[in-house]
Amino acid sequence: MAPSQPKWLRAARALIFSRRGLIILKGSLSYSLAFVFIFLRPFDRLNEHPQTLASMFVAVAGGQAGKAVGAVVSNNLLSALGLCLGGLNFFILAKLAPWTVAQAVYFFLAVYGLAYVKAMGLRFFGFALFAILMSFNGIFTSLSLEKTFDPKFLVSYLEAYLWGTAINIAVSVLVFPVSSEKELRKALIVSLQHIETFGMLISKSYLMIINEEERQLRDNLAQAIRADFGSLQQKLEETTLEINWSRWSLDDYRYFIAKTRALQLALISAHSSMSTIEKGDGEFYRTAFVPKTLGPFNRVRLDMRMAIREIEVAFGFHTIDLPRCVWDSYMDIENRVAESERPSRGRTRSNSFLESADDAERAEELRAVAQRLAAEFENGPQNDDNVELVEDESQLGSQEALDQIRQSATQTTRQTPTQSGTTTPVAATTKVNTPHTPRSPSRKRRGDDEEMTEVEKKAVARVMKDRGPKALLSDFAVFKNVQHELIASALIGGKLTDCGDDIPLKVNSPQPSVFEMYGHDLPRGKLPAEPPIPAYSQPSSPAPTIRRRVVRVQGVDDDDDGEETSPITPRRTYVSDSDDDDRDETEAEKRPPRDVDTILAADHSLIRIYSMLFALTQYVTELHDFHKRVTAKDSRGRQPRRQLHFHFFESLKKPETPATLAANAVPVPPTSSAASAASGGNYDNTGTDLSFREAMSILEGRSCEPKQVNFWQRVHELKMWLLGPNSLYAAKTAGAATVFAIFIYAETTRSWFISYNLTGGLITVVVALAPTLGQSALTFLLQIAGSSIGYLVGLALLSIFHNVGGYIYNPYGITCLVFLYCLPLQYLIYEQPKYFTLAFLALNGAGVIISTEWIYRDVLDRNFDSPAYRAGKALAALAVAIAVVTVFQLFVARNPARRTLRKRLAQLTRSNLAYLTLLQAFVRTMIPVDPKHKVPPTVVARVHKELKRREIKIQGEIISIMPLLTFAAAEPSLSKKFSARPYLRIIKANQILLDRLRESRDAIGTATFDDEFLKGFVAPLSPYRRRSARMSKTCLALSAASLATKMPLSSDIPRHEWNTFLPDFLHDALVLSHRFAKTPGGQKAVQCGEFTRYWFYVLNITSIYPQLREIQDVCQLLFGKLEETLL
Repeated sequence: MAPSQPKWLRAARALIFSRRGLIILKGSLSYSLAFVFIFLRPFDRLNEHPQTLASMFVAVAGGQAGKAVGAVVSNNLLSALGLCLGGLNFFILAKLAPWTVAQAVYFFLAVYGLAYVKAMGLRFFGFALFAILMSFNGIFTSLSLEKTFDPKFLVSYLEAYLWGTAINIAVSVLVFPVSSEKELRKALIVSLQHIETFGMLISKSYLMIINEEERQLRDNLAQAIRADFGSLQQKLEETTLEINWSRWSLDDYRYFIAKTRALQLALISAHSSMSTIEKGDGEFYRTAFVPKTLGPFNRVRLDMRMAIREIEVAFGFHTIDLPRCVWDSYMDIENRVAESERPSRGRTRSNSFLESADDAERAEELRAVAQRLAAEFENGPQNDDNVELVEDESQLGSQEALDQIRQSATQTTRQTPTQSGTTTPVAATTKVNTPHTPRSPSRKRRGDDEEMTEVEKKAVARVMKDRGPKALLSDFAVFKNVQHELIASALIGGKLTDCGDDIPLKVNSPQPSVFEMYGHDLPRGKLPAEPPIPAYSQPSSPAPTIRRRVVRVQGVDDDDDGEETSPITPRRTYVSDSDDDDRDETEAEKRPPRDVDTILAADHSLIRIYSMLFALTQYVTELHDFHKRVTAKDSRGRQPRRQLHFHFFESLKKPETPATLAANAVPVPPTSSAASAASGGNYDNTGTDLSFREAMSILEGRSCEPKQVNFWQRVHELKMWLLGPNSLYAAKTAGAATVFAIFIYAETTRSWFISYNLTGGLITVVVALAPTLGQSALTFLLQIAGSSIGYLVGLALLSIFHNVGGYIYNPYGITCLVFLYCLPLQYLIYEQPKYFTLAFLALNGAGVIISTEWIYRDVLDRNFDSPAYRAGKALAALAVAIAVVTVFQLFVARNPARRTLRKRLAQLTRSNLAYLTLLQAFVRTMIPVDPKHKVPPTVVARVHKELKRREIKIQGEIISIMPLLTFAAAEPSLSKKFSARPYLRIIKANQILLDRLRESRDAIGTATFDDEFLKGFVAPLSPYRRRSARMSKTCLALSAASLATKMPLSSDIPRHEWNTFLPDFLHDALVLSHRFAKTPGGQKAVQCGEFTRYWFYVLNITSIYPQLREIQDVCQLLFGKLEETLL
C-alpha cells in the first residue's frame, strides 16, 4: 500500500485543480499583461509621457481581477471614479502652483475629505488611494515644470491608471468569467446546507439524543451561520453592477437573503434557548412529551428537508462543493475565546470543523456530518449499543411512513393515501410512537428500498409526491396541535407545578427583613462570599422579627420610571406577622423548599417545548414562503423565463420588504377612544408619515415637542463631529500627506525629492497611517517586508536579463519570471487577505522598478539610474514616509488600539442598554396591565421597525470590534501583557444579550394579546417585569460607565438578587399557568399560541442575567474593585 501523501501536497493539489486556483491564475495573468503592454512599442507610443505608465501597477495589483465579474467591475469602477475626482484635483492644484500656500491648503482639504471616505470602509480604499495619488501628481508635475500646468501629463496619468483598470475588467470578463450572481446562488446553497445540518443537530438536542461531538459541532455551526449572512450581503453588493441573463431579479435575491436570514435566526433562537438547559433534568420531558410527538415531529423534519432540497434544485445546484470559508472576516467569537484559552504548547487538533486550519478538510468534515445525519434520519442510527430506546423512536419519521405505505399498497394498489394533515393528532401518534415500541428490522439498514416491490415503490412515490413543501404547513399544524394539547393537559393536571389551586403567589409573599438581607456590617475581609438572603424568598431569622406582608395589591402598573406618575396608583395594605417569634433556625429551613426541583424541571421542559415550538413556527413559515417564491410558476404552470436583468437599475428601486409576519400577526386598531386620543392624530397604515420620536411619544403617553436647535448647539455638534474618530484620522492623514509634500515645496529639498522620485512614498503614507496605533504597527511590518521584496525581486530580474537577447533588458524572460513571482503573492491576496498589504506593495514595487528602468533606458533611450541605485532610492522614499507616519502616530492625537477597544466596548454595552430600554417600553405597550391602554398599529409598527434596525446596527458594532483585538495585541506594552480573554468575554456576553433581547422582541411581535389573557396571566406577573427592568438597566448602566471611564465597580453592587428573583418569577408563572389553563380563555390561549409567545418571552428575558453578571465580573477584573483602588 502506497504511503499517504503529505498534507501540504494534498492541499496544493486541491488548490490547483479547483476554482480557487483559477482565481489565482487570473490575477497573475492580469499582472503579467501589464508588463506585456508596456514592453510593446506601439502601446508606448500611445502615451505622450511613457514614464507615467508605471502607475498601471497600482491599479493592476489592487484590482483583484480573479474575483467574480460583478466584484471586479464594482471595485474598478469605484477606483475609476476616484481617478476622475483626482484628475479634477490635479487640474486645480496645478493651476494653484504659483501660490504655494494656497496649493498646500487645498491639498490638505482634499486629502482630508478623501481620507474620511477611506475611513468609512474597506470598499472605498481604491477610490481614496487613486484620488490622493492623482492629486499629488498635480503638485509633483507642476513643480517639476517650473510651476506650470501641462495637460498632457494629466491625460497621460489618467490613461495609465485607466489602462490598469481596463486590464482587470477584461481578464475578469473574457477569461473563464464567473458572475457574482452565480456566486451568490452558491453562497445561498451553502447557507441552506448549514441551516439543514444545524436544524438536524437542534432536532437531536430537542429529542435529547445528541452526543458530545455533535454538540460541539452544533455550537460552532451557530457561529458559522452568523457569518454566512455577512457573506451573502457582500455577494449581493457585488452583483449590483452586473447584467445577467437570469430568472431572478435583484429584488428576488434580496427577498431570498431576507428569508435565509430569518431561517438562521429561528434556528439560533432554538439553539441558544436549549443550550442553557442541556445539562438539566429532562426525565419529565422525555417521558411526558417526547413519545407522543415523535411521529408529527419527524414528518415535519422530512417536509423541511424536501423543501430545502427543492430550493437547491431550483437554484441550479443539485450538489456543490463548499467554497472556501470566509467566516473569519465577519465573526467567530467562539473560536477566538478557544484560542485565547488554548495553551501555547501541546496544541491538539480540535474535533470542531470550524477550528481546522485546512478549508478542504473543514468542508469535507461538514459534508460527512450532514450525510451521516441524513442517513440516521432516514434509516435509523447505526450504533445501537450507544442509543437508548427513545433514540430509536426518534428515527421513525420517514421510515414509519414508508412502512405504512407498504402495508396499504399490499392491500390495494389503487387506494389514494390520506394526507397526514387530516389525521387526528393524538390518534395518529400514540398508536405507534410509544416508548416501548421495538424498532422493526426494516428500519436498520439503508438497502431496504431494493427489497420493495414495484407496486410498493409506486405507492411510495405517490405519497411522497404529496409530502414535502405541500404538506409542510399541515404537518406542522398537526405537530403544533399535539404540543398544545400536551401542554394544556400538563398545566391543567398540575404535572408541571406539582401543586394545587391553593398555592399562593410569591409576588405577594412577605419580604425578608433588613438583617436577613444584609446581615452585620463586618470588615470586608470577614464578609461571607454570598449575602445572607434566604433561598427562594423563604425568610428565616434566629431572632423575632416583625415584617410587613402585602395582602392586597391593586392596579400594579408596569411603568419602570419612578419619576413618572402612573394613572393607577398601587395601594398596599400591610399587617404584622408575629407568628415568627417562636421560630427557630433549623437545618431544614436552610434548605430550599421541596418544589424547587419541580420548578427547575418544569422550567427546563418549558424551555425545550416553547423555544422549539416558537422557532419552528417562524422557521416553517419562512421556509414555506421561501420555497413558494423560488419555485413560483406562471399562469401556464411553467417556471418564469430567463430574461436580461440590469441589476444596477433594479438596485435604484426601493427594496421590497418581505412579509415576515404571519397572517394572524397583524396589529389591530385601538379598541378605545382613549387610545385614539393618545395617538395625537390619524396616521396611515404604512407609517411613512410618523417619525420615531413621534411614535415613542405616543407609545409612552407623552407629548411630542419639536426639537429646536439654536446656532450654538449647531456649533457644538460640528465640534463633536470634528473630534470624532473618523475626523481625527482624516486630519492626521491630511497632515502627514502635507508634511510629506513639504519636501517638494521647500527649495532646498525639491531637487532631491524630484531626483529620488519620492512620489511612491505617498502610497506608504496613505496605507500605513491607520486609525489606531496597533494597526499601524502591523502595517509597518507588512509594508517594509512587501516593498523590500518587490524592490529586491525587481532588481534581481533586471540584473538577470540585462543585455540578454539583444535587449537592454530582455522582456520575454522578465515576463515569464514575473508570472511565476506573482503566483504566491496572488495566493496571499485571495486566500490570506490579512497579508494584502504585503502582496500589494510587493507587486507594485517590482512593477515600478522594472517598468521605470525599461521605459527610460529602452523606450526613451536616456541615461538613468542603475537598478540597484533605483531600488535604493525607492527604499529611501519608504523610510521617509514611515518616519513621517511614525511621528504622527506617536505624537499627534495618539490613539492606542486598547483605548479604542475599551471605548467601543462601552459603546456596545450602551447600545444594548438603549435597545433594552426601548424594548421594555415596547413590551409595556404590547402586554399592558390594563387592556384598554392600546396604541395605534402604526405606532407599534414604527417602533418595531426601529428595534429591528438597532439589532442590525448592534450586530455590526460587534463585528467591527473583532479586528481591534489583533491590533491591541500588536501594540507594545511596558506595564503588563495584553490579554484578549476578558474583552472576548464582554463581546460574547453582549452577543448573547443581543440574541436574547432580539428573541424577546420576536416573541412579543406586533400582534395583540387577548384581554382575558392580559388580566388573568400577564397582569399578576407585571411586578416581576418592573423589577427585572430596573435591575437589568442598572447593571448595564454601571458596566457601560465603568468601561467608558475605567472607574472600578464596587464590590457591593447588587448581583445576588437574581438568586431569589428568578425562581419566584418562574414559580408564579407556573402557578398562574396552571390556574389560567383551566379557564375557557386559558385553553383558547394555549391553542392559539399566546401562551407560546409569552412564555418564550419570559424564558428569554430571564436568561439575560448571567450575561449582565459576566460583564460586571470582567469590569472588576480589568479595573479592580472600588474598595481596593481607594486604599
